[in-house]
Amino acid sequence: EPDRRPARGLPELLQAIADHLGAETGRTIDPEHELIVTNGAMQGLSTVFRSLLNPGDEVILPTPTFFFDGALQLAEATAVYVPCREADGWALNVDDIAAAIRPRTRIILLCNPNNPTGYLPSRDDLAAIVALARNFMRSAYGALFPVS
Repeated sequence: EPDRRPARGLPELLQAIADHLGAETGRTIDPEHELIVTNGAMQGLSTVFRSLLNPGDEVILPTPTFFFDGALQLAEATAVYVPCREADGWALNVDDIAAAIRPRTRIILLCNPNNPTGYLPSRDDLAAIVALARNFMRSAYGALFPVS
């Protein structure tokens, strides 16, 4: 007898996750269309990469970092490494990340906290990266993809 469990996850589990996220965020979550359960973080990331990236698209990765190369290779994407420095406490350098953005950039990938350094970006660090990404989206895509 074939295993007929749904590939997206058991409906009861998806509903429980939707209920929890709804209570946490105040949003209505549609478990049939907005959720998927994966076997772990790497399967989830691989699914996201293969959904969002086209061959040759670029993903900015502050380094050192672990684990992302295989999932990016499956998506046929290119990693663009931006070194962080031990002398700076492995902190993100927004100027270095900005300099790495090119027309094929699609994702700035942050591991939070960073693995292997343990660096934990501050709220200001993350806000600066979000602002950088928004500015890139506005300049690259304009009205095609409005960004608030």
